[in-house]
Amino acid sequence: MPIAVDSSVPEGQTKSSTEANYARNNQLESLQYGSNDDDDESDYPEGGAAAWSVVFGAFAAMLSSMGLLNTVGVLQAWVSEHQLHGYSESQIGWIFSTYAFFLYIGGAQVGMFVKLYKLQEAS
Repeated sequence: MPIAVDSSVPEGQTKSSTEANYARNNQLESLQYGSNDDDDESDYPEGGAAAWSVVFGAFAAMLSSMGLLNTVGVLQAWVSEHQLHGYSESQIGWIFSTYAFFLYIGGAQVGMFVKLYKLQEAS
């Protein structure tokens, strides 16, 4: 069932005062969320070779770390059979769980320092 929208101006307000309220609300939202409509330039590449190089760099960085993390179970099984065959699975498991922990926990701290010390490339 469609909902009817009443586009009439509320009583006691003229159309110009409604438009003024709308403009004022937009200004408040831009201040609240930090957006500035006057500055259309962004720091991110908008297409072209620079943008695709960022995509490729992110892919290459994630491929090695996340690919290894996805194969941790296979690596643990191989290490427990071949290199550490005298140890139990619980004694070997902490090695790979520590790897996974440090892989994920570093992201929160590194991101904080990049923002805090403005380590992003200035353009």
